[in-house]
Amino acid sequence: MKVLVVEDEEILLRVLVRAFTRGGHQVKGSSSGAETLEILAHEEFDFVLLDVQLYGLNAPELLALLHKQGRALPAHKVMIMSAYPESVVVDLFGHEMPYSFLQKPFADVFAVVQNVEKRVEAAK
Repeated sequence: MKVLVVEDEEILLRVLVRAFTRGGHQVKGSSSGAETLEILAHEEFDFVLLDVQLYGLNAPELLALLHKQGRALPAHKVMIMSAYPESVVVDLFGHEMPYSFLQKPFADVFAVVQNVEKRVEAAK
């Protein structure tokens, strides 16, 4: 599985990238909205784990821009993560959020990897 992890907290980004790598997956990390747009312009991923708050564009802005460019990410391929409660994140999207949600902080990064693996498998 090829995964893009988008997280502006450098330590958490490294931990998640390492966990997915140890799980046998191809993984790329990004720490900003602009960097993520550049990566997605050249590569496709099976799943995107996306933090809400990023440098530059936040997740709702990033996803809206991709949609406007005709490069929308299917909802089943995206999981939004945030330290904000899910209700706050839904408000940021301005409507019902079609993406799965992961509450931070989480205690077990390998459980995150397993969660993503299950979602990708279920979508097949």
